[in-house]
Amino acid sequence: RIFCGSSVLAADIKKRHDIDTTVLNFPDLCLQRSTVAQSLLENYFICESGLDPVDRIDLVLEAVKLSSEDWKLVICVPHARDVYWEALLQRIEYLRIQDKIILVRSHLDFFEFDKPIALICIPFASRKIPSVAERANRFGIPIITTDDSSALLEIVEPGIAGCVCVSQALVIADTCDKTMRKNLFRP
Repeated sequence: RIFCGSSVLAADIKKRHDIDTTVLNFPDLCLQRSTVAQSLLENYFICESGLDPVDRIDLVLEAVKLSSEDWKLVICVPHARDVYWEALLQRIEYLRIQDKIILVRSHLDFFEFDKPIALICIPFASRKIPSVAERANRFGIPIITTDDSSALLEIVEPGIAGCVCVSQALVIADTCDKTMRKNLFRP
């Protein structure tokens, strides 16, 4: 018996190898605490990235730059190659958004960051649902993603569990601004 992490991956395996698989999502057991005092944060979005190019962190940073509202982005980086970490720091400085970004060198902990506006998760053509998105879904945190995020679209129900937008920085910025302004997804 073969298990996989999304319907997209199951369909791909069936098409390529004619093998039936079972979609099974495993819970993420990481509950590490970060050093950021969540109580100091208001109006913030969150994301988690290993800073690999497929995570498109540059697109997220561009959206932060283009935003017209007053919100911050907490970027949790559980692991990253040094070259990607340095590139992230340089990009933040280049865009002059240091005051809008909070960097955390650990997994995103939904027990600590429990009141974000939404999770921004835009992996390009991912064949599996990122564990951070599964955790956000379990905690009732909406997800903002893009229409080319593939498997992630399986759990994002627009208007209810988040929203799906075009993968352009200005559109993502406008979506975040609108979400914050109108308190979308908040009870």
